[in-house]
Amino acid sequence: MNMFTKFIKININIFISFLFFAFFVLFQLYFFFHYLDVDVASYYVQIQKNQLFHPHHLLYNVLGYFWLKLNQWTQLSNFFLLKLMNIFAGALGASILYFIFYSYSKKTILSILFVFYVIFSFDYLFYSQINDTAFMPLFFNLIFILFIVLIKEIKIYHIILLSILHTISIGFHQTNLFLIFVGIFKIFSLKERRTIYVLLYVGLTLSFTFLMYLIIGHLILGYSLDEHVKKPIIGIPTGGNFYDWMLMYGHWDKELKWGTFQRNHLFLTSITTFSNALFIHRIYSLKSIDALFQLLIDQNASITLEQFLFSLFLILLLLNLLLYIYFIKNYLYYLGFLLWFVFQSLLVVWWEPTNKEFWITPLFTLILIQFFNVNRILALTKTKLFYYSLYYIINLFFLLWVSLIFVNNYKNFLKIVQYKTFFGHWEDLYDQNQFIHIMNKDLKIPFDLKQDEAFLIKQRLAFIEQLRIKLRKKENEAYFNYYIKQFEDIISALEKFNYEEIHQLKEELNLIKNHYEDWLKIHGIDTTE
Repeated sequence: MNMFTKFIKININIFISFLFFAFFVLFQLYFFFHYLDVDVASYYVQIQKNQLFHPHHLLYNVLGYFWLKLNQWTQLSNFFLLKLMNIFAGALGASILYFIFYSYSKKTILSILFVFYVIFSFDYLFYSQINDTAFMPLFFNLIFILFIVLIKEIKIYHIILLSILHTISIGFHQTNLFLIFVGIFKIFSLKERRTIYVLLYVGLTLSFTFLMYLIIGHLILGYSLDEHVKKPIIGIPTGGNFYDWMLMYGHWDKELKWGTFQRNHLFLTSITTFSNALFIHRIYSLKSIDALFQLLIDQNASITLEQFLFSLFLILLLLNLLLYIYFIKNYLYYLGFLLWFVFQSLLVVWWEPTNKEFWITPLFTLILIQFFNVNRILALTKTKLFYYSLYYIINLFFLLWVSLIFVNNYKNFLKIVQYKTFFGHWEDLYDQNQFIHIMNKDLKIPFDLKQDEAFLIKQRLAFIEQLRIKLRKKENEAYFNYYIKQFEDIISALEKFNYEEIHQLKEELNLIKNHYEDWLKIHGIDTTE
């Protein structure tokens, strides 16, 4: 019995991490669902067609391609197998999370609660099950962070391994470059040769990353290093050279408002979507947020669970950032995580703050900051009685907090979608039979991509109106042709619905293509300037 107890004590953390892995796999399979949108379908088809290298998430399709080699020994569908890849990554991520929290704090209960804090968040539950690129970057961030936490003294081989892990992380999403702040301030927090090691780490990471892109983009895909030699880039009508390909989103259609701060209620939109990454809710309007302030002046005002969670989320966000900034003066190591959180969040606000998938990394970073704060507060307590009292009060708070998050996410998401097929942003893929055929065949469950026909017609006419606005500007010939192709695709889609005024749209398109100046005059645009 004593030997068994000793064995358990030695291996308890491995046992707990294994339980997290098993629990998460079973949990996700129990709440299994099929989610399809334009990205999920596109990545799936790209892997099927061996279109493996997208520069923004360079290694994701490659991983999926090699993962599907397992189907040589299984009878599973490729689509299901790709979902399993993300589920297993989520389960392994839960195990790594426990080691991160416990290695830093040596507090078992608190570490367990914070693992549940992360894995019961909406973004973690959702993106660790679907075939999308959002989760894998976080998974490789977790490996990087675990290595950072375990390093007690720095050696040359630590620097090399750290740079390799960081390069792999960047390979799964370019935004993981911001992890460099964590690496830099971890090295600065150690005693010996800090400046030399920081320069070595930064230099190796940037060199390895550029070499990875150079091998794939230039040698494999054939994009030229000469700025005058351009090659087609999928999604970018102007095409480009190696550098254009590597930074392809810098050429994206600005009419979408990606990569700008030109959005209404930018701050409130960002905060509500950020909170939505933690718990799914319907608080999207200013009116809903105003209801929260009404509680401060009206004691009889009612509050929903979502509003309560949102209020507490705002308080925790502000409180933990202030605490963290306070602790930085004595612990320089903390500054790296704060800068990672700030720059990652600013990037999301600049790029696309209304998309929950981009908030998955800032959410994890915020939870990690909360964990560091709790651990530091407990370390400041001097008497055992006060320490244990505070420790169990904190544990109780996070138990309740995580429980409410789970209840909300279960009620608003898990229960609703369990064993169902549902759709997100699908664009014009309703009209592309190849996706329907491939998905039906591989999912082995029949479903139709059907919506109300009148709605689809109205949606496409709205797209045409947006194209008219863009075509009046005619920024350059490449984008002009790009918009013309979109116009043609929409007309093709409307023909399938037997749209009555299709001939007028065809005549208008012909006018734009062959008599552009006349078309501009019809719309009141002066062409003499």
